[in-house]
Amino acid sequence: MSDRIKLNKPFNIFLLTMILGFAAHGFRLTNKFFCEDSFNYLYTISASWTISIGRFLLPIVEKVRGPEEATWVIGVLSLIWISFTAIVVIRLFNIKSNLYVILVSAILVCNPVVAGTFSYMYTADGYFFGLLLAVLSVYLAVKAEKFRWIIAASVLLGLSMAFYQSYVSVAILLLEIWLMLMLNDREKSLKEFWKKTGSFALMGVMAAAVYYPFMKLVMKITDHEVSGYMGLDGAQSFSFGRVADVFINSYVEFARYYLVHYKADFYNVSNVLMFIMTAVLLAVLMFGRREGKKTGAGEIAVRLGLEALLLLFIPVATHIFFVLSPDVKYLSAPMLYSMGIFYIFPVILMQILYGSAGDIGSWKDKSSIIKMIPQGAMLVFMFAICFHFVVITDQAYESMYRANKNMENQLNRIQVRLEMTEGYREDMDLAVIGCTYQLPDYLESAPRLSGVVSNLFMTGSSEYVNGLNWFLSTDYGGTSFEERREIVHSEEFAEMNMWPQEGCTRVIGDIMVLYLDDRDIEQYYE
Repeated sequence: MSDRIKLNKPFNIFLLTMILGFAAHGFRLTNKFFCEDSFNYLYTISASWTISIGRFLLPIVEKVRGPEEATWVIGVLSLIWISFTAIVVIRLFNIKSNLYVILVSAILVCNPVVAGTFSYMYTADGYFFGLLLAVLSVYLAVKAEKFRWIIAASVLLGLSMAFYQSYVSVAILLLEIWLMLMLNDREKSLKEFWKKTGSFALMGVMAAAVYYPFMKLVMKITDHEVSGYMGLDGAQSFSFGRVADVFINSYVEFARYYLVHYKADFYNVSNVLMFIMTAVLLAVLMFGRREGKKTGAGEIAVRLGLEALLLLFIPVATHIFFVLSPDVKYLSAPMLYSMGIFYIFPVILMQILYGSAGDIGSWKDKSSIIKMIPQGAMLVFMFAICFHFVVITDQAYESMYRANKNMENQLNRIQVRLEMTEGYREDMDLAVIGCTYQLPDYLESAPRLSGVVSNLFMTGSSEYVNGLNWFLSTDYGGTSFEERREIVHSEEFAEMNMWPQEGCTRVIGDIMVLYLDDRDIEQYYE
């Protein structure tokens, strides 16, 4: 197998990742599902909103591939960017053996965070392009021998943040893994380690220097202000007094991703075993027979100490936004990609320890097969994890399918009641008061994928109007908050009943009113 096919060639990696991507996400690419955000961006990814949250290059995506949520086009573009990302990651860590190449590709394209990001399909291609830029920045920073490449890496990371800031955590995690591998390589001196660490830190500072001024410039030109969403307006408020809180929150959320509901199911058990396997592989790499120049006991202690610090920092690295702002309490699905690709760490360690033994063709006789039993068991285990990624993804998409069906059924019922209302016209403005929002119905044995598995998730008047217009081809106009407030204070509204009772719909003035629920109705009386 290894003599005939070399999967670590760029084209082969690209093709392999695309095939795995279609296998895992084909159902999503061929169906149109919506999360709550989709109803705000049915025909646009909203330049106003994306600029105000610092993703000021996202509107360019709309200009390139059109303003509609063309699921197939966006999905294929997303898989293309992930496939290029796989090429960069495999070349970055010099993954040569075919089985390891397959594993890394599968982890990058099949991990549950990709399914979570595909819940925001209307802008997923822009997000994953930002991922590619972040990983490219890491590759340049690692391979850089001259300062100009650090500058180029900084520009790429800054551009990545302009598409989605979350992939900074991916860059940090990959750089951490690279630094840990340096510490375990006796041919790499501590001086080289500190030099690389300094260049990585400099890249981060310069990336911020690229991103922040351009973000402020775009906001000034387009007359936007930074939003408070996810703590963006408090991003400079870090204080040493809350270091303990940052670490605690990071570790808690890190555990919650890998241990869902703390059940003894495959996902949780396999993750525990994956961390144990990673620890064992690291220990073997640290304390096993080492080739190369001899290292004194003092230097070994320093290396082990630095390695331990890097390991302890991983939960914080994957939740770096907890550090940047005290207002960030959770991470949405696309922000968790660094958690999803942590699984490549044991694969990289196996590659270092076993080398070309990752190819079946190297298992030529009984003795070599016996020697490879531990590695074979680990390979089977990691492939089982990747297969379960696909199972989780399929469960998530099935859940989203049911959620969308629930929503369509409710919209159909609403439309029938509207048509039965005296004075109904197809082109009326529609005011929806209240909502029937339900809490997300998360999968019991998977990471909490926001958006993908939510239930009835229309939480405002505009979402209901957009949903009716999209699914049922109606042509309702929306209403402003002030118009709805005036309606709520009217005598006609006081006589209305809530959904689904008779009298839950009524024409007031020239506006069709649907009294759906009393949720949040207090806001109209303030």
